Order: sequence, then structure tokens, then C-alpha cells
Amino acid sequence: MMLVSEIDFDVIHTYLEEQRWVNGYEFVAYPDSGFPIEKYEMALFNSEEEAREYCSEVSTASEEFKFLSVRSAYRAMQYVSQKLIAKIERNGAIDVTAMIKIYHQQLEYKQLTNNKKGEVMNDQEKNGTVLNEQNFTLICDRMTYCGIDEIPTDKLREAMLTKAEKIDLKTEVSLGEMGRSTGKAEVTLHLSKSQSSDNYYLNSYTLNVASEDKNILPIKQKFYVDNGIKVREAYNLIEGRSVFKTQINQSGQPYKAWLHINFKDTDDNGNFQLERFGEKYGYDLEAKLSKLPIPKLAEPEYKAEVIKSLEAGNRVQVEYNIDGKDAVRYIEAVPQYKSLNVYGEDHKLIRTQNKKSNSQSQNSNSQTTDQKTALKDDESKAKSQENGVKGSQSKVDQKTQGNVTAKGSGRNRSVSV
Repeated sequence: MMLVSEIDFDVIHTYLEEQRWVNGYEFVAYPDSGFPIEKYEMALFNSEEEAREYCSEVSTASEEFKFLSVRSAYRAMQYVSQKLIAKIERNGAIDVTAMIKIYHQQLEYKQLTNNKKGEVMNDQEKNGTVLNEQNFTLICDRMTYCGIDEIPTDKLREAMLTKAEKIDLKTEVSLGEMGRSTGKAEVTLHLSKSQSSDNYYLNSYTLNVASEDKNILPIKQKFYVDNGIKVREAYNLIEGRSVFKTQINQSGQPYKAWLHINFKDTDDNGNFQLERFGEKYGYDLEAKLSKLPIPKLAEPEYKAEVIKSLEAGNRVQVEYNIDGKDAVRYIEAVPQYKSLNVYGEDHKLIRTQNKKSNSQSQNSNSQTTDQKTALKDDESKAKSQENGVKGSQSKVDQKTQGNVTAKGSGRNRSVSV
């Protein structure tokens, strides 16, 4: 059985999901030792035969290796995160293997329930068409991977039955109020049909984020699923924040980088340019956090949660403490300037770290002084950054009017729903 610790659960879930969708691995091998495994102990393979052969070769009398489907493992863990199934604990750890069995039982129950609904099948028989259920399920899984909780299954079925070469499927997502937008966004999922079969592929989606200010036009940006950017992360990028993701270079090798939208420049398709800041760029998020007066960062688990949330592009609520006084603050990563932004309880910018202030802090012998300095409002920097955001937003408003991807013409049919 595969056991993972509570603290590593989210890390391993994300890792398996990325390995499936970014690198295409189908099976994961692990030591069945009765103890929680760590990420480095797992081996990934493209085929069941490779995984079985590996387990046979490395297993010993004292330690046996087993393998699982990567899809089943991360989907079961995803069900836990969405509270669709409960965590199963064993020996103080989480039993992923047992959760996979429950996940499969739920799938079987859904399949039986769907089979009782004959209306869709009757319509298909009348029209002489039959939906590719396997492809339909794969598209739904792909949508779930993108972070869409409520999948428009009826619209998807209807659109796939048209056999159109391109499908634009619209749905709404609620992401919580944070920043310039209402917290609600429209997602247009772009599906294309295979030239050699009836299979559809979800390769990209466009996120349309509206502002609370009626005078500001919505921002549209197209994201490609293979980049691993989920809808919530795409929303954070449109909000002007940055996201830390695994990317694939032209040689097919994975690398990690901070992603940030440059609202000043667009590509040939009207998309804003996506800037990347790799690990060699030198942005040390943990070092920047250590400069802030946040006592709870001394707790490893809390610190890991804060870093993970910042890497996802979130604006994170923290609690400052200076001279015994607590204060609510919100922070966000700004890798392009190797800094952190700090906001007050009202979400108004208070200060921006920069290289100069960090250098002065490093040369200071008093940590208390550094932390007190961190609480002081730097109004000139705040105004400068706010003006920069407004300036960029003005350019965004002008560009978004033409930021629409054209549909196919001629013999290619497209469906918008």
C-alpha cells in the first residue's frame, strides 16, 4: 500500500498530477515498506510493463516495490482535497491505495447511475450518433485538472455530438474577491477534434476577468493546458501577481520558473506576453520572507503553507508582530523585482521590498530594527507602484478590445456554447 504523511500529501498530489499531464507518465512505483514515502522514492514509467519490470528488479526480501496508476492515485487524492471522499489513515499516515479503491467504487456508482438515464442515449440513436464516453470522461478529467469544479457536462455532451471540428465551451468560475476583480470569471474552453478520429482534445482555455469598476474593460488571456497553469493560477496572473510553475524547455527538459504577465506587450494572437524568471534569476522567496516580522514563520509547517500559497500566486494573509502588537497584513511574491509586496488590512499597498532595502537589512546588526522598518509605510514607493499598475491597466483596457481569437472559417465548423 502507498502511504504518505499528512504534511507531504499536497506536495505528492501536485507532483503526480504534473508528472501525468506535463511528462505523460502513467504508472508510479514505490517501496511498500509500511512507512510514508517521500517524493524522491517514487519512480515513474510510461507503461505498465516498465513499472512491473522495475519493481521486480529492485524488490528485495526486506523491501517490496509495487506500482499504481498515476491517474488513479492523483484523482483519488484530488477527491480528498475536494472533500468528496474522506482521508483513510493507517499507522499515522494516509493510505492512498485504500482511497483509490473508494474512488473507483464511486466511479462505478456514477456509471450505473448514468446508465439509468436513457434520454441522452435515445437522442443519440435517433440522430444516428453515439458519444465517445471514454473521450468524454477524459475531457472532464482534463477540465478538473484545470481547476474547474463545476463541469458543464450537458453542454459538453451536446457540443461533442455535433462533431464540429472546434468547440468553444463557456462556463463561469467563482474564485473569491482579491484585488481588482469581482472574484468571478468566465472561462472559454477550446476543444479541437482529431483529424483521424472523433476524439476531442482540450488544449487551451481563455479566462475573462471583469473589474468591479464598470469603466474598466475585462481582461482576456489565453492559457495552454500543457503549461500546467490552472484557472485559479491564471486568475492570479491576470490580477498582476506571479506563479511558480514547472515548465518544459525546447529540448523537452523540465525546469521551474516564476511566470508573470507583461501587460505592455502582446503576441501575434493578441495575448499578453508571459514572462519567465527561472531559478538562475536569483529570486529567493524564503530569504525575503525571513525579513518580515511574522513570528509564525518559525513553525516549519506554517512556513511551508505560506510559501506554497505564494508560489500559487495568491495574496496571503499573515500576522505581523512588532513590539508585542499584532497587525493583519497581506503579502504577495514579486519575483521580477526580487521582492515582496505588503498590503494593509484594507488591501492597500503599504510597502515594496527592493534590492536596496534588502541590502541595507542584510548589513544591519539589529533584526528588530529591520522588522520595525518593515512596518513603516513607504508612501512614495506605494504610489509609484500603484501609478504603474494604473498605467499598465490603461494600456490593458485599450488592448483587450481587440484581444479575441478568431474562429475557423471555410470547411472548418466551430461551435460556441
